Amino acid sequence: PFSEFISADLKSFTSHLDLPLAVIASTVGIIGICLAYVFYKKENNLSEKATQLFGAFYQWTFHKFYFDEIYLFITKKIIFGILAAAIAWFDKYVVDAFMIGVGNVTMAFSNQIKGIQSGKVQDYAMAFVGGVVVLAMVVFYIWIN
Repeated sequence: PFSEFISADLKSFTSHLDLPLAVIASTVGIIGICLAYVFYKKENNLSEKATQLFGAFYQWTFHKFYFDEIYLFITKKIIFGILAAAIAWFDKYVVDAFMIGVGNVTMAFSNQIKGIQSGKVQDYAMAFVGGVVVLAMVVFYIWIN
């Protein structure tokens, strides 16, 4: 019923069912469910016999083809072991050094100008009056010319 919404140009789209494919897929699924019931639900030892019959293949499938072990090896040994060590070195010796340098430059600059903020009102008044005199001289010079 919603087949007209499948294409962007809103042209009609005829949907159909591929019956042989649906029958094959459903049959395989039902056979798998029945085999699982026979192997594991009923009281028998077919699962142990299958384990012995397939041996190494059963071990591989039981351990999920060792994907978890491979994943843990790659992440813990390679990524966290090698790459993380390089990133930690870069962070410690480049990023941290840069930030410490920024802090040191700020401290040096503040040490240079901290004498300006002495707390003496007379110094502040003198700086204010000096600034007003300089501005008055500039305005007077511009007004004359």
